[in-house]
Amino acid sequence: MTVSGVPSPGWRERLVQGAIAVLGAAMWVQCIQHILWPVAGLRYAAMGLLGGYLVLTLPQVGRGTRWIVLACLGVTGLCLASGSPVSAALSGLDTALVFMGCFPAIAMIRWALERGGTLSRIEARHRDLPPQARSDSLLVVGHVIGAVVTMGAFAIVMPPADQMGELRLRTQAARVALRGVSLAVLWTPFTVGMGFAVHGFPQVPLWQAILCGMGLALIGLALSMGRGAFSGLRRIAPGLGSVAVPVLGASAVLAAVNLLSAMPAMDTIILTAPLAVLAFALIAHRAALPGLKPVLRASLNGLGNEMALFSASVAMGMALTSNPAFRAALDGLDLARLPAVMTAIFAMLNGIGIA
Repeated sequence: MTVSGVPSPGWRERLVQGAIAVLGAAMWVQCIQHILWPVAGLRYAAMGLLGGYLVLTLPQVGRGTRWIVLACLGVTGLCLASGSPVSAALSGLDTALVFMGCFPAIAMIRWALERGGTLSRIEARHRDLPPQARSDSLLVVGHVIGAVVTMGAFAIVMPPADQMGELRLRTQAARVALRGVSLAVLWTPFTVGMGFAVHGFPQVPLWQAILCGMGLALIGLALSMGRGAFSGLRRIAPGLGSVAVPVLGASAVLAAVNLLSAMPAMDTIILTAPLAVLAFALIAHRAALPGLKPVLRASLNGLGNEMALFSASVAMGMALTSNPAFRAALDGLDLARLPAVMTAIFAMLNGIGIA
């Protein structure tokens, strides 16, 4: 408010942002409550909160995402009109709500792993490498940093790539960095992709998903490693170790809790990560703890695009799989008789599309 009592121009925006944060925090708390003590009525109330959240965050949704959401809603409507139960669509919203618990947990993990300026030191050391060693080591640098901050990794690994000189070398370095970051998505539990995968297959222990993905990632790194890679890696190894050790340690803790508690992997991440981060901050970075609040607020406020896409697509998937006509069409294809190699090829193509 101004002195004259007239509202300032940004008061509506601040009010909306505050409401978004409150709705996001309420859904996060409800996700935790639902894991510990599920109550159907509260879950339906959380679905209502999700609807309000999606309306308020509509300006965040990109144009392409809006078209996808509209298509998903159209297919969902057709499925409901042709025999799919409403409970199927609600089950999709229930699944989408899980990610309102996962996103803040991942944001807290990333905040903890970024403490101490390790990532900036890696960037500084990497910038001092000779051009060829810098290009070779970008693969591993991108992989290690991408295991913590998948999107933010490019902000760290690309400045050295831009200093490679001629366009051909810069293009090659960018491709190498992209390959390293992309391979990290195969195994790190600190991505939404892993959360989506383990939620879809709750019977698979988290440690199996991590080890399987890590094996594939190591194969990819080995095939991509240039002959001069190790000369550059030796000079930045201390910095890489200070990131890799906490990442591997945190992954091992999550996998152990998942194995010992028999909880689904997604529930393990949602419950364990915030407690572990708070304990870490109180012990090692108590002074930095107030900085966690804006990180959480930014995470809760900025999920409009992701939650719109997840909610619409998962609801559509649930409605499709419960539709009698769609199931009859799938049964007619007799996909169960496909050779195992064809199933593997389809799975790989689908994974490439998702990546």
